[in-house]
Amino acid sequence: MTKDKALEELFLAKKPHFDDHDTFMANLTKRLDAVEFIHQHQEATIRRYKMAMIATFVIGIISGAITMAFILSMPADVPLFNFHVHTGFLLWFTEISRPVVATALALLMTIGSISVIINIQDIYNIMNMNKKIFITMMLALVTMAGQAQEIKMNETTINDYIPMLNQKGYQAYSFDVSAIKGKNVTINVREFLNGKEVEDSPRLLFPYYFEARGDKLVLGFLPSETDSLALCYFNLENTLQSSWSLKLKQLYWESENKYVYSYRSDPFEPTSPLEKDTFIPLVYYSSFWYDAEDKVTRCCGSIADIIKRSPHYYILGIKYY
Repeated sequence: MTKDKALEELFLAKKPHFDDHDTFMANLTKRLDAVEFIHQHQEATIRRYKMAMIATFVIGIISGAITMAFILSMPADVPLFNFHVHTGFLLWFTEISRPVVATALALLMTIGSISVIINIQDIYNIMNMNKKIFITMMLALVTMAGQAQEIKMNETTINDYIPMLNQKGYQAYSFDVSAIKGKNVTINVREFLNGKEVEDSPRLLFPYYFEARGDKLVLGFLPSETDSLALCYFNLENTLQSSWSLKLKQLYWESENKYVYSYRSDPFEPTSPLEKDTFIPLVYYSSFWYDAEDKVTRCCGSIADIIKRSPHYYILGIKYY
């Protein structure tokens, strides 16, 4: 009992650290399989012991009953066996045949009892061993669960900063423009109000065209110090980078009885094949709308859905010549 308690305390006190979780799981599975094999073998051994114990017990009772019945059925003055001699040791052995048979019977029953007792002890020892194995398996599983629930420090990457930058107003969308490399390009914007394009749309965001000398174009937005303006950012690799402002429209939030500026941006999937002197939409920048039924502002769904409901939006894109 003391050893079992010490073993349990030893496992509970051990808090291993595993650098390779997959290796740990593979090794643990292999060891648990080995333990399960031993457990099944021991259960089969217990079953054999029980059968042997029952057989010994039954045979002992049957043999004893038959022998006792035989002894009692014979007359008291008649030997149980006879060697047909009239002198010497065998004659004396014949005369004490009843005590000899009774002693032999007692001896056989004693041996049978000892065998039964030994089997019981073996079964008890194996069951105790199974108990230890079960405790070991449970402690191993607890250790595994502790490993699975362990919190580790990861190395911070640039992707971890993107949600933080987005929260602060930084948005960036990158496009592969290698197909128009070497061609003249202009940056254009189209503005729509209540579903209709405004009079001066489309218009140039940069006052002249320029030759594309890079493979990547980045369009996005920077934090603006003024709620009524959105600060756009443009960078064509190895060519030009610039920023400009877009005027925003207020949205009346009826349930809160206030006006708010609330916009979101989404990238377009560029269409192909590309055509010269044709507007290529890249980024969509739309206002939220007021949902009178739920009394909230919304701007959700696909771009096609948003265009139908957004009261004010911009589409940023390029043309090449």
